[in-house]
Amino acid sequence: LIAGGAGGFTLAQVEGAGFMDAATRAQVEGGLLSLGLPQAQIDAMNIAQIQGAYAAGAAGYTAQAGGLDVATQDIEVDTEATGSGFAPIFGVYLSPMEGLDIGVRYEGKATMELEYDTSVDGSGLFPDGRIQNADMPAMIGAGLSYKVMPSLRLEADFNYYFNEDVDWDGREEFVDNGTEMGVGVEFAVSDALLLSAGFLSGKSGAKTGYHSDISHTFDTTTFGGGGRYYVNPNLYVSFGFSSTTYETINNVAPTGNETYDKTALDFAIGIGFSR
Repeated sequence: LIAGGAGGFTLAQVEGAGFMDAATRAQVEGGLLSLGLPQAQIDAMNIAQIQGAYAAGAAGYTAQAGGLDVATQDIEVDTEATGSGFAPIFGVYLSPMEGLDIGVRYEGKATMELEYDTSVDGSGLFPDGRIQNADMPAMIGAGLSYKVMPSLRLEADFNYYFNEDVDWDGREEFVDNGTEMGVGVEFAVSDALLLSAGFLSGKSGAKTGYHSDISHTFDTTTFGGGGRYYVNPNLYVSFGFSSTTYETINNVAPTGNETYDKTALDFAIGIGFSR
């Protein structure tokens, strides 16, 4: 069209003259919309301007694909962060009546620093020898187990994490205290076979400003089940599975909008022996 002298015509004029059908015009307009151009601007553009818009878009995508765009280029990092911390742990176990067991524990905050041992850092975020504050928060937990009948046991659990009292180099400002709540049931099918099922809901307390592509945390919902089979009084086999769904997070970052989403499915089996 440009070579034939129609570069100054709009898409509507080209279609009206019979040089382009409606389907082709819709495809051209769809491509321009995907490049971020509004429909009103597309309607006013001539063929030569449309060609220029496509050329600019192609150059931008080529730069991203080739790693020339800083926001999308490959970055190599080889680093290891290590640290250690100590915290007191106190627990109380009570059995006020037959069939009822209650446990409470408190874990103090563990002050901890991570030191980076970096050999390659294309990001500039992990200089060798960098010290990062990474305290483990204090928490208090309580659990209850009640045997409704000889073959049926009900359980409940609650944990509370004091995230707001830690030092995470300022990131603690974007976190509320976290909680976990769970319930479970165990049923003895026979003297040899126990089956169980449970549900756990976790609230991380993380706000939108906490998340990044390097570190992010989610609210979770977990369902699980399992069992134990006694081969003989001294030997048993345990098995279980859990399915965890993580809340989808939409985060606004300097490089654009980010979405974090994942699920987890776990299986486990074990053998126990006692004398």
